[in-house]
Amino acid sequence: MDVLKFACGLSTCPVEFVRTVSVGCVRSDCYNPSQVKFDWLREHDVTARDVFNHFPSVRALNLSQPRLSNTDLESLSSSVRDNKLKNLELSVVDLRDRVRYLVGATEHPALESLSLKYCDLCRLDVQRLNEALRKNKLPRLKELDLSGNPVEGCLADLLGESSHPGFPTLESLSLARTNLNKDDVRCLNNAARNQRLPTLKKLNLENNPLRGCLSDLFGEEDDHSGFPYLEELDLQGTRLSADDVQRLGKAVNGGKLPELKRLWLTDNTLTGCLRHLFGGPDCQGFSGLEDLNLQNTALNQDDLQSLNKAELFPNLALLFLGHNRLTGCVKDLFRGPGFLNLSVLDLDETELNLEDVESLTAAVTAGKLPELSSIHLKRNPLRGLEEAVERCVAACRVHCKDIKRVFVQGCGLNPDLTLRCAEKFEGVQIRIEGDESEDCSSDDDDDVMSSDSSDDN
Repeated sequence: MDVLKFACGLSTCPVEFVRTVSVGCVRSDCYNPSQVKFDWLREHDVTARDVFNHFPSVRALNLSQPRLSNTDLESLSSSVRDNKLKNLELSVVDLRDRVRYLVGATEHPALESLSLKYCDLCRLDVQRLNEALRKNKLPRLKELDLSGNPVEGCLADLLGESSHPGFPTLESLSLARTNLNKDDVRCLNNAARNQRLPTLKKLNLENNPLRGCLSDLFGEEDDHSGFPYLEELDLQGTRLSADDVQRLGKAVNGGKLPELKRLWLTDNTLTGCLRHLFGGPDCQGFSGLEDLNLQNTALNQDDLQSLNKAELFPNLALLFLGHNRLTGCVKDLFRGPGFLNLSVLDLDETELNLEDVESLTAAVTAGKLPELSSIHLKRNPLRGLEEAVERCVAACRVHCKDIKRVFVQGCGLNPDLTLRCAEKFEGVQIRIEGDESEDCSSDDDDDVMSSDSSDDN
């Protein structure tokens, strides 16, 4: 066992195998929420020092919703240093004006991941983080998560001026739901331009009001600076405009994101905007893209036609189009040569009809999806279309060498279809009924659904 859930009293596993200790709120899908004791540490008179003394090999500590005094934070900080902790996560902990007790007094030479989600940080706390970085107290920090903190207008305090050393080792920065403004976005651009984020690979700006701000993030077109190592960009729910999408397209195709592999644009209204990303004559910047999430973006027929250029996406493995109204549009997605490396295709809740199912079958039969392993068609009105769905599964079984699962829960299909497919198509699972959360346990690790569909695989 490599994870000990203190909150549920599971303290009987051999200590030499414990690498991660989690104290506080556990995932409700794993344990009975009634067993959770949010103040386990205080109720049982357990300190951070006790945890480390009992589990000397622990390298990750997750404290969720405990009440920590300033003395507790100082003790925790010393324990992190002395035990060479690599990962520390504090979530839903009131740290307002108290970060100095955690990172202000001592160096943390081994700490690689620091998560302070929903800790009510203020500007002074951000300044303390800046000071810790400037004094090299976090020399190996690779991941910093400040999600859910009201730090609007504070990124200048975090990233500093051009003379500030920045984050020389940081690979992942999460600022989701922090209410960033244009000045904050400009600070990100300045940090990138002045090499204060030289190794950044993941940038999460999810659910920030960024409408009209992407020009500030990527700078002017003649400014050739960017994020040279960024692989993952999360812009879910950021209220992007058509101009923002156009600026994003120019940034990618202009070489400002040369290593981009994952782009998440979920929960933005992008009707008619994909041509700005994929429709230009110089659209060559997406050749490394592996994961494209366009769920709930109000796509239309023109948008799917902008996507049907396989030469733009030679490495695309995950395509999420769920929660868009795509009735009669699937044929437009496959007018081109197809997606030759696509593994997961998400068409959940897209109001597909018989024509769409037949278009998908035709695309598979024509060899346009040879690497497909999982199709998601959940909550589409497919009642009475059992034969069409069965023909699609049959085509996948023949023409997709690694097909494993077809998800059609909530489509009104006859459950007998499962039995027929099981008899005819060995090795292919077709899900029609049952708890959709069960999909998580049956899928391979490679078939990871992002955003809304993260619980579907």
